Amino acid sequence: MMKVAIVHYHLKKGGVTSVILNTLLSCSSEVKFLILVGERPEVPVSSNWIEIPGLAYEDKRPDISVSNLVSQMEQACKDFFGTLPDLWHFHNHCLGKNLLVPKVVWKLAQKGYPLLLQVHDFPEDGRANNYQAMLDKIGENKRELLAKFLYPIGEHIHYALLNQRDVHFLQRAGAPEKNVHFLPNPVAFNSFTPRSKKEIFPNKRFWLYPTRAIRRKNIGEFIFWAIIYQDDIFATTRVPENPRFWPFFLRWKKFVHTKNIKNVYFELAAKYGFENVLNSADVLLTTSVSEGFGLVFLEPWLKNKPLAGRDLPEITLDFKQKGVFLENLYQRLDIPLEWLDSNLIWEKLQKGLQYSFRAYGLTPKKDDFDLTWSSWVKDNKIDFGCLDEDLQEYVLKSILKDKTNRLLFSLELRQDKIEENKRYIEKKFGYLSYKKRLCTIYNKVGLSSASSLSSLDGMVLLKLFLSPQRFKLLIIH
Repeated sequence: MMKVAIVHYHLKKGGVTSVILNTLLSCSSEVKFLILVGERPEVPVSSNWIEIPGLAYEDKRPDISVSNLVSQMEQACKDFFGTLPDLWHFHNHCLGKNLLVPKVVWKLAQKGYPLLLQVHDFPEDGRANNYQAMLDKIGENKRELLAKFLYPIGEHIHYALLNQRDVHFLQRAGAPEKNVHFLPNPVAFNSFTPRSKKEIFPNKRFWLYPTRAIRRKNIGEFIFWAIIYQDDIFATTRVPENPRFWPFFLRWKKFVHTKNIKNVYFELAAKYGFENVLNSADVLLTTSVSEGFGLVFLEPWLKNKPLAGRDLPEITLDFKQKGVFLENLYQRLDIPLEWLDSNLIWEKLQKGLQYSFRAYGLTPKKDDFDLTWSSWVKDNKIDFGCLDEDLQEYVLKSILKDKTNRLLFSLELRQDKIEENKRYIEKKFGYLSYKKRLCTIYNKVGLSSASSLSSLDGMVLLKLFLSPQRFKLLIIH
């Protein structure tokens, strides 16, 4: 039986922890696992774990050297397995939550140990504070040195990524194709039992946006559709957890109240419970402008609900290629440019792009501004999702004032695709598919021979994530 050491900062309730637990659930019959974690788990764990405080978040870990931390990890594995593991499986080693972990990975790579580095979130993707902290403390303000520790390359070093966008980016930055693996998260099928009776808004069509209403979830666009379908009910489920998103959230609550938009409800799950709200929904909605794996595009169908709203092609391409029907989603919500002040949009674009680049110590070129404009504006229409709250409010006020403008917009529902999509999702993204993918990757990593080390081109990777065509005002934190 293969021996695998999974390494992470913690096991608290959340996305990465869910992936780790699903890994244990899927593969424990074929793999013997040991979890090395920075603090005691806060969720039930079906496998053995050992607390190594040096792996905890930066503000919690003790002062310890890289060599000592590596020795503790090796000894923990020897005590449990009787030998070193066949491979080390790290989650989010490069995110900057612990400034020792990238150097730990490099040290293990130098020793020739087989490594699987599963990256869920990149510091280059909107996490500039993490990136700058690592550039200072790990890279000594040299980007090449930082890339050496964050993204080592060798025959025995493999990467597992959530979507084909990230796979493509790493390959563009120099990762060998055979060492980069597409590993989408498994989707749970047994977490919801539908009921025939609607308990909430039984006499209205009910559109539910299951979200914590953080900025990138594009709440202004959610309100846009509530205005278009004013006879229906629109609701979100929860409030933001992160305090920095509260001003944006409270702004939209105030707008809805001030403009007397009576069919919009926020944080409905707090009042009725998530299961009741979900059961009563007729349609699930998404208006998000940025996602990682994109579970939002799969889960609705498994809940026997049609999905409507905004498409994110760089995320959904993976799903469409596996047969999931999402063609009813729109890639742009085009608003006539004449409704807005083009000079003001251009000014906000320039300031926003400069801020985004400067957060990473870079300066955009003149052509970058033009590239962003051309991605935002097509045929004298601008995508609503590219606008910030000020500009979105202006559009919303326009359609509130002039009802004839509302006739220009509609959403497409495909109730008929629920059963078909459920079959494809279960086949391609269920636990059996995940187990097959992960065990295949484990076997490849475990059989890898040690080699000399190099690294990705960190600047190429950073510029791919900072591409002007990807920029939207709502992704600025």
